[in-house]
Amino acid sequence: MNPREYEVMFSVEDRHWWYVGLRHEILRAVNRFASQSPQASASRWLDAGCGTGGLLGHLGVASWWQVGVEITWEGLRLARARRLPNLLQGSVTALPFQDRSFDVVSSIDVLYHQRVDDRRAVAEMARVLKPGGLLVVHVPAFEWLRSEHDAAIWTRRRYTRREVTALLQEAGLRVRASYYRNQLLFPLLALMRALKRRCVEAAHAVSDVAPVPMGLNTVLRGVLRAETALPWWVRSVPFGLSVFCVARRP
Repeated sequence: MNPREYEVMFSVEDRHWWYVGLRHEILRAVNRFASQSPQASASRWLDAGCGTGGLLGHLGVASWWQVGVEITWEGLRLARARRLPNLLQGSVTALPFQDRSFDVVSSIDVLYHQRVDDRRAVAEMARVLKPGGLLVVHVPAFEWLRSEHDAAIWTRRRYTRREVTALLQEAGLRVRASYYRNQLLFPLLALMRALKRRCVEAAHAVSDVAPVPMGLNTVLRGVLRAETALPWWVRSVPFGLSVFCVARRP
């Protein structure tokens, strides 16, 4: 990601509707599927590509031993400003951990990046998962939604749900849930992306991440929370701004 985007993300992600809604989605999914696993105590969570530490800083699960790995100094510096205890510099394609080390691995908006080999990264995440452990993946959806935002954050590709499912299965994981996110807001967000679909050099591109007025931010957070509360089968509609998957290591 363009280094300047880390500062922008760090300044808004604690309260921004997009990040708050995504964290709620992640915790809901992990709580649902982790409860089906026998290793409920002394659980270990790895955020692979933790960025500025926004997810780890808001997990609020004291029973989880949490670790973040980030390759960039910009992201790591800002994550350390949160006083997170277990942060390492490293690549998601060569995780510095032994096999079968974690109960949960999260990969949030990482696999799409220009400098990430997504197959190798998923294979590494599967390697460090314990048997029965969960991998949570979130990536941008649909190439036709590519816009200036993607140029700013150095997007290599956008995915379909089927592509993400195949990627996880190729690594030997069993997909437990796979669906699109930001479905209720999709018509509006897709229109906004279409209006910003222009050719801009990455060095000059500006992402969609920006402060949002408090009232609008509250409304948008409410929309995402309502969407998250929908039954899993309702959320199987074939559209959304992002792909969200949960897979388990057999």
